[in-house]
Amino acid sequence: PAGLAYLLGYAKKSGCDDFGFLDLRLGLGGVHTPTYTHTGLFGECYVMDVPDLPLVLRLLVNFDEGNDLLDGFSTTLDRYCRERGMSAPFLEQYLQSIHRYLRDAAAQIAGVRFVGLSTWTSNFLTSLIFAGHLKRLPKPPTIVLGGPQVTESRSSASLAVKSRLIDVACFGEGESTLMDVYANVD
Repeated sequence: PAGLAYLLGYAKKSGCDDFGFLDLRLGLGGVHTPTYTHTGLFGECYVMDVPDLPLVLRLLVNFDEGNDLLDGFSTTLDRYCRERGMSAPFLEQYLQSIHRYLRDAAAQIAGVRFVGLSTWTSNFLTSLIFAGHLKRLPKPPTIVLGGPQVTESRSSASLAVKSRLIDVACFGEGESTLMDVYANVD
């Protein structure tokens, strides 16, 4: 939240009072990120450039094909969880809960024309789920993705942009970049 407060302060100092701040974590209580894991049941390591890669790819296919964002996840989750020693029913219930929460949050901000998401390794998948719901609104906003995950993982940024879930990826310190992007939004 401090980084986002810094972005808001920079915008205000630049004469832009158009931004607000919504921390979606506040509506979830003490939710952790059960999909985020870098090692498997037997100590094998997974690619961390794009966390939760099998789940992210399934989400991108669903978005591209116009399916429910979590369609077919149960099949993907079986193998994903088996390899990581996780409970597939628990993870499926968690993702369905997050899916509903983010769908409802997107509906509540329908009409907003610009959304920025601060993305970390642990919330990359949920950021993309939220972006998917936003992009399916009747008048979808321009979505900017920034934060450590896209700065450190150009693969994450590329996947998100090429999937059309987001419109712009910002790398590094995003204050002036955010203002430049916002100035060019119709």
